Amino acid sequence: CAARRGRKFWMACSSCGPTDCLKNGSCSGPSGCGRWIASGPVSCDVWRTGGDIQARWSSIMANLDTNQLMAPVQNGNPGHFNDPDALQVGNIGLTLTEQRSHFACWCMLGGPLLISTDLRQISDDALRILKAEELIAINQDRLAAQGVRIGPHNPLGAELWAKRLSGGRHAVVLLNRGSTPVDILLDLPATFPESAVWMLRDLWARADLGNYSGAYVAKAVPSHDHVALLLSRVLST
Repeated sequence: CAARRGRKFWMACSSCGPTDCLKNGSCSGPSGCGRWIASGPVSCDVWRTGGDIQARWSSIMANLDTNQLMAPVQNGNPGHFNDPDALQVGNIGLTLTEQRSHFACWCMLGGPLLISTDLRQISDDALRILKAEELIAINQDRLAAQGVRIGPHNPLGAELWAKRLSGGRHAVVLLNRGSTPVDILLDLPATFPESAVWMLRDLWARADLGNYSGAYVAKAVPSHDHVALLLSRVLST
């Protein structure tokens, strides 16, 4: 049918989630359905990775973690995508801060950004989140990579998430999953050693923060909030 119409159909498969060995850490890389979902005779373009999402912080974080386990499948099959489920921005149940963090994390994951709220009744604040151009550009980057957690899982505190971008750039989200404000450290030489100096840009403020060669510290990041950054190499002269 697709051949007769002269265009590719977008094939969405019901689900392909992490196996038990991925959940308990006894294996790594594609396993179970992850070995065939994006290739071979099936070759799905997109597939759900977790449970049905709800407008609750715990549900957002659960699907974020599940999608993280499936990162090798997407990153090993460019152009095929893990789907952490629809955005909850604009829906009752999340604070505005949580909606911003949810949107930033979904942009980092690189899967489809599917709006699930009623756009006839959406608030101006929620609409501004959905129209954040520089965050959307991270999601739409041509490398089609999935962002991943760097370092340990910390469900009650700070986490660092990073996504490879075209042109040798990186996107970073410094996420506070905890209930109290926390300083979050980004050790640039340890995390991104390919450049001695990086230009940092705040993706929400759409403002450059300057050049950094050592550590960047996001001070007192509020509960369930984050800092979203774009890192671009600064070439030595």
